[in-house]
Parts: sequence; C-alpha cells; structure tokens
Amino acid sequence: MSISLIGKDGTSIATTANGAPVFTGDAAAAPAGVGAVRMFSENDPGAVTGTPYLMSPETSTDYRLRVGMDTILYDHTPAETALDTSRLKISGITTMTTTLASGFIALNAGAAATASGNYVSYSTNRVFRIRGASQLYVELEVNVNLMPIANQVFEAGLYVPVAGIQPADGVWFQIDSSGIKGVVNYNGTITQTGVLASSLSSGVNYHLTMAISDTEIQWWRDDVFLGETPIPAGQAAPCLTDSLPYTFQQRNSGIVSASGQAIVKVGNIVISAGDLNYQKPFSHQMAGMGHMGYQGQAGGTMGTTALFPNAAGATTVTGAALSQTATLATGLGGQIGITAAVPGIDGYVFAYQNPAGSVSQPPRNLTITGLKVDSINLGAAVATTPTTISWSLAFGATGATIPSLAATETGTLVAATIKAHRRIPLGMQTFLVGALVGAQAQPIQIDLSSAPVVVHPGEWVALVGKFIQGTATASQVVFVNGTVLSHFD
Repeated sequence: MSISLIGKDGTSIATTANGAPVFTGDAAAAPAGVGAVRMFSENDPGAVTGTPYLMSPETSTDYRLRVGMDTILYDHTPAETALDTSRLKISGITTMTTTLASGFIALNAGAAATASGNYVSYSTNRVFRIRGASQLYVELEVNVNLMPIANQVFEAGLYVPVAGIQPADGVWFQIDSSGIKGVVNYNGTITQTGVLASSLSSGVNYHLTMAISDTEIQWWRDDVFLGETPIPAGQAAPCLTDSLPYTFQQRNSGIVSASGQAIVKVGNIVISAGDLNYQKPFSHQMAGMGHMGYQGQAGGTMGTTALFPNAAGATTVTGAALSQTATLATGLGGQIGITAAVPGIDGYVFAYQNPAGSVSQPPRNLTITGLKVDSINLGAAVATTPTTISWSLAFGATGATIPSLAATETGTLVAATIKAHRRIPLGMQTFLVGALVGAQAQPIQIDLSSAPVVVHPGEWVALVGKFIQGTATASQVVFVNGTVLSHFD
C-alpha cells in the first residue's frame, strides 16, 4: 500500500520544510517537534460559535487517560399537581401566578403581571457546591409560549433568590426579549455573555445546560455549544457564595405590557457532579435528592411516611389487638401500642403501601436497607406468663386495600394476578415475669444493605408481630417504635 503525504500548501508532497511529520531529534528535549498524532476531542463542531470546540485529554505520569464518572445530585420532573415540598419550594411570589401541569411549572401562568417587581421564584431545598477541578452540570428543560417582551426576565441557575430583582451572587441562564444569555455574578461583579441565541420558538422544549468549574462556565443548548465564560482574574471562583440552591424565577424588571406576555415553563431538572469520584452509595445519592423513604414523594402526601401522632398534651397510652386483616397503624414505621394477648395469630402492627403512581405521581421502587424495633412494657407489670413477641417483615402483597396476611397467591392466565406477602423473620423480644412498667426489651436491629428488600409500586410492606407467650391482659400494653431505613429510586 502506497500513501502520499501532502504538505501544508495542499498540493506538494510533504517534506520536512513544508510540514511532513518527521522528527529526528530528541523527543524529550524538544517534544513540540515530535512527528506524532496529537489527540483532541471535538466537543462541538462550532455550528453556533463558528469554531470547533476542542479539548485535549489528560494523561497521568503512569500513562493512563483521565476518565470522569458523574454523580447525580438532584433530579426532578414536576409531574405532580401539588408542589413537592420535600425538594422544591416557592421562595417568593408577588402577584405573578404559577401552575403545575403536564410535567411543567409555568411561571407567569396568567400572562397578566404588569407591574415592576412582580415575580415568582422556586428554589431547591438542597444546595450545591463547585469542587476543585471538577464540573458541576446544571440542566433544565424550558419552554415558552412567546418570546419575552420588554422588561420580562427569566433566570435559572445557582443563586439565592432575592425578591423580584436580579440575584446578588451566582451563575445562571437569563432569557429576556433579546434572547438567551449567560450571567456570572461574583458578589455584585457581573460578567455577562453576549446573546447566545437570539430566539426561542413557541412551544418547543429546549434543553439548557451549564457546566460550571473553578476556571470557566460552558453554556449549551440542546447539546450544542453556545460559548464559554472564563472566570475573571480578580475572582477566586465563579461566585462568592460557597454553596447555592438551584433557583429559577420570572420577574418584571419594569412595567410590562399587558399583551403578548411570555409564559416560561420549566420541566425536567438535573444536577450532577462530574469527574470526582464521590464514592457515594446509591442510597446516599437518592437521599440527597429527597428520595428518602421517611418522607412523602412528589404527587403524594407530603410530610413523614411514618405514623407519629402528635400529642399536644398529656395522654394515656393505649393498645389494640393484633389483626390479620387490619393494621394498627398506617405508616412506614412509627409508634403504636399492642394489647397483651395469648399466643396466637400473626397480626399487622404497621403497614404501608408504596404508591402505585400515575402521570402526576411518578411510581418508584421502595428499597429497604435496614430495620429497628424497640419495645417497652406499659400499663401493668408482666404477671404469671412471660410476654414474648416474634417479629417479621411482610412485603410484596398487592391490593387496593390492605390484604389479609392469609391471602394466597394466584398467577393463572385467566384472572388478574394476586401477589401474596413475602416474609422474613426479624427476631424476638421477651418481657420476663415481673417485668415492671417501663421495662425495655432488647432492641432488634437488622441490616439489609447486602440484600435489600424491594417493594414495587402498589405493593404493601408491613411489620408483623406474633405473641409466642403471653396472657390476655387488657391493662398491659407493649408500646412499639418501628424504624424503617429506606429510599425511593
């Protein structure tokens, strides 16, 4: 095979004088002259900027290319119809209306806010930090009905919201009547890009991404590179605040015409850390995003998932009998009293149904990584017979209402499938004869991290108790605290 090398003029055969990749010297002493392939990655062909965006890979002293792994920190699709207060909040609102519908949060939903200073802003409960040489990726979907008109401003990025005015510190995308811009604010010192894109089409979803590092910010739309902003020499970082929430807001910077107003809608939000090996267990990542099992999820009932009835004053602790068909407490753990009983059937103590989900409530798997059961004796001392309770976890049964512990499984091809509970033992607790009021049984603590229990959407999970020894004594109550370590994914 014959290969001809063409010189820099594009026509002549290459020579050392006109660009042939030939080197006869000392590569270590003069590396710039080495006739070798120099590798760059084309991150973007330059369709917008006019210049291809190239980056060179890094090689360690041990000849290995640097490879980064992303760690997801936050993700949220606002499919719910009521605000997911576990992870997002309205940080301020004046006159401007806002709605949740079809997977979008609409700002200025009424298209009728005209006064200067009218605004609405949302912020995450969590804050995010730029670390070292790594990049922090901030992504969102945005959709407009019309281009903003004069004095309409939309800002989305990392900043602490300030009521109805420009953020005081942070990094964000800005959309106004001139188009899309990038803004870097270092405690009041503002560096702003020119117009990165001059128009947005009505009803089109645009994917905006900021890649933030300690040296520059890259601006992207629909995976097309729009430009970069180097950190000015007088700044130690992109912004002065060490950690910032993700915030998006629409505001009127002056009086706005009543006609032709833009409604900006925000869809899926994703924030992830690049390059650094965080070594965070997946459960920690989920908890960091608000997907911990001990609080309600988007589209469902907000607040704690455990049963903890609040006592505003002194109360008498009472118990109830175990049942195979009804739970003493509805919740993912919590506290409840059980009336002492003779040896007998298994019965529900706590029961919780993982929401089946819908278009407005994303279905999620509930992964249980650990359990703890604490019990104390109340009401009366243990007499004549020890009180012993065997504990188990029941999970996986289906049904619109709590299924019987005795329900049988059906998997025929002629009827809807009925799934019965799976069961695992947790251990036993005993109160010996003479155990006084206030006596505590040995706590049971189970680590399931090596083989978690997974409860699928629509399935039930329950703490089940069975008296192995005991006497039916109405005045004796075993008071139980149940803890479920879990996350939604």
